[in-house]
This record gives sequence, C-alpha cells and structure tokens, in this order.
Amino acid sequence: MDDGGKTSQIHIHISGHDRPGILAEVFDSIGKFRWRVLDIKQFVFNGLLNLSLLLEGEGVALQRESLVEYAMKSGMNINIVPWDILEHEDQPYKHRSVVTLLATEIPGSAFMEITRTLAELKINILRIEQLDYGDHHVLELAIGARQTFA
Repeated sequence: MDDGGKTSQIHIHISGHDRPGILAEVFDSIGKFRWRVLDIKQFVFNGLLNLSLLLEGEGVALQRESLVEYAMKSGMNINIVPWDILEHEDQPYKHRSVVTLLATEIPGSAFMEITRTLAELKINILRIEQLDYGDHHVLELAIGARQTFA
C-alpha cells in the first residue's frame, strides 16, 4: 500500500501495560516520517495505557510498517485507522457541560439511570474521570449535545 506522497491523516490507538518511556518510543518510531501531531490523548487506568494520536503527513504505508514493528518489539497493541475529518468530525457537540457526581457510594444502578436518561435526551458522554475515591467518590462527566433543550 503506497499513498503516493499524498498527505493524509491517521488515528493511532496504542494500548497495553504501562511503563515509563512508551510515548518516547512511539515518537522515535514515527519521528523519521515528520508527521504532524494534530491531537493526542493519553491515560492510564489500573496500570493499562490508552494512548491515541491523530497524525497528518505522508507515507502511511511506511508509517504503518514502523508501528507494527514497534508493536511486535514492545508487546503493545496498536490499531491504525485512516482518518477522514468529514466522517469523524470531533466537534459535533456545540453544547457542552460538566456534571459532577459526589457520593459515599455510587452503585451501578445509579450509573444505569444516569446513562439511560442522558441517552434518551440524545446527550453523549464525552469523558468520565474519577477525581477522588477516598471517603467519597467524585466523578466528573463531560457531556455534549447537538441542540439545546427548552
């Protein structure tokens, strides 16, 4: 597969057991291709890394080969997807809010009701992050909707 020098965008998702230096290794693998980083998101959940990169540049086939080689050497899981901005628009939610849940315990039934209600209102959960888990559970939900509600 050769892209003929055409500039394109790709989304790379990397996952596996976290350890220091993974991001540096990834950039070492892709650095020689001079791709521009358009977006990046990384988080570690219970020792497992989730890293997403949106890159723009030339040489998708060579980039893919380099990342597959890195995955085999490192034991990481890598998924590479061609990215078409028209199909994957990242800003469809013009109306965004943050909901904070604070409780001594947040049972699964509460999550079921919250997520069901948001889905019925056509509100998407964009991000969930646990802010504290000591005596109280504090969760932050970033939500988005395409339209306002009266």
